[in-house]
Amino acid sequence: MSGRWSAIRLVASLAVPTLAVAAAAVVLLVAPWSDRGRTGTAARAAVAGGVRAPASSARRLGSYDHGTISFALALRLHQRALNRYLAHVDPSGRGKGLSAAQFGARFGVSTAALRRLRPLLRQRGITVTQLYTQRTAMRVRAPVAAVRRTFGVRLGRYETASGIQYFAADNRPTIPAALAPYVSAVADLSSAPEPTDDVPARGLTPKVTAQAYDIAPLW
Repeated sequence: MSGRWSAIRLVASLAVPTLAVAAAAVVLLVAPWSDRGRTGTAARAAVAGGVRAPASSARRLGSYDHGTISFALALRLHQRALNRYLAHVDPSGRGKGLSAAQFGARFGVSTAALRRLRPLLRQRGITVTQLYTQRTAMRVRAPVAAVRRTFGVRLGRYETASGIQYFAADNRPTIPAALAPYVSAVADLSSAPEPTDDVPARGLTPKVTAQAYDIAPLW
């Protein structure tokens, strides 16, 4: 896997028990917010996810200032409860796992929290287009200006060596304090072509997933 959004998509699409293993990757890679580090009085919270740097061979064409883009928001999991659960999960895939809905109900953002989050997003011009059953992430759409205003991120236009044009973030996004209790990262802020070697030909088994994210030592 090449990036943090790959981890989010992994959890959004895989069946358990692979799901539980992939969830650990999300906790490790895109959920930097913790009780210890919470700063409720801060205006914004820095995010360590979602920015895939343009390829070194790509040419910058200018700013990307207009239009509407689709991207993702990683949602805060009940991390302590998930950690306790993962401590007893066998990464080999043996044993009974959780369905996507069960995972969401136990570790995902609550229905009440989603009811509070949706209007906060609407106020900022952000529309929810998909909520994954696992409640690990949601797909959203927003005008570029709203993305810049809300997350402080600038987008640029780039061109690959083969002539493919795309947009990508020029800096790391930040999360407003009002969204921080619900959102842990902003992801997929790029339309760059996806690497073709992200997923092994035989698929992502629990063992391969654990190796890919270096989480096998957790067991």
